Amino acid sequence: THELPHSAEKGLREALIEFANEVDHRLERPTARTSEVSKVYARAIEKGSNDKARRADRHEALTEVVQPFLKEKK
Repeated sequence: THELPHSAEKGLREALIEFANEVDHRLERPTARTSEVSKVYARAIEKGSNDKARRADRHEALTEVVQPFLKEKK
């Protein structure tokens, strides 16, 4: 399992806000240049949001954003 160190909380918060802004931008303008992860996430919430594959895409996208801030729990 993993844990979020206290020192990483601010960075994670900023990364999630940036990610949300990119997703919003991508939803407003589908041809906007955004990160690949925000593109995948935006596509997954637009079409068939209850579809199992779309849920998996959203999970993977969020994991990609969060993972750099986590450390292995001892």
